[in-house]
Amino acid sequence: RYAGGTATELGLTSLGKALLAEMQRVGVILDLTHSSDQAFWQALELYEGPIIASHQNCRALVPHQRQFDDDQLKAIIARDGVISVAFDNWMIR
Repeated sequence: RYAGGTATELGLTSLGKALLAEMQRVGVILDLTHSSDQAFWQALELYEGPIIASHQNCRALVPHQRQFDDDQLKAIIARDGVISVAFDNWMIR
């Protein structure tokens, strides 16, 4: 409805873009966890507010689209975002 998620290549929908604008207007923190790669980059381009990844790991260590790649993690860091580790067993092996 708003954006592509894990295991998709879909970006933000028009409703998703409108939601980001409203979230930014009212000061909501954007959690990028579960975003598709395309939705992730679109959201970063459109959203100027605070960002986090509330339960995420590194794709270089856990090769699955559910994890963020190094460029995505660096982009969150560059925006002074917060990245929290997910301790699900399959995500830390």
